[in-house]
Amino acid sequence: RLSMSTLNVSNISDGTTTVGTSYVVNGSAKAWVAANGSAVIRNSSNISSGVDNGTGDFSYPLINAYSAEEDYVTTATVRHSTDGLIATRNSSRDFATQLAIETSNDAGSLGDYGHEIMSVGDLA
Repeated sequence: RLSMSTLNVSNISDGTTTVGTSYVVNGSAKAWVAANGSAVIRNSSNISSGVDNGTGDFSYPLINAYSAEEDYVTTATVRHSTDGLIATRNSSRDFATQLAIETSNDAGSLGDYGHEIMSVGDLA
């Protein structure tokens, strides 16, 4: 008969990089945010707050920054009752210390459509 054991540790290391076990337990994204369309956070991981930079332009400071700017993968989406909405990474505001997203319609006009969701990460 096989028995289960629980190992309680706060960090895991490969000898070079150390990561908190909460990142492993909560998924492999290094940061993610779900916000309401005016940078008010509904839920997040590794995000300290939201900043509304203007219509359709939001940024989210990271609690634990990346080691280098743009060395990670970003996915973004926006959910609204209107079809044809687009969420993209805003590279002019995206830094190793914060994530940025723009939301627009399919004609390219920025808008506050609500329910933007952004996830970024490399392997945790």
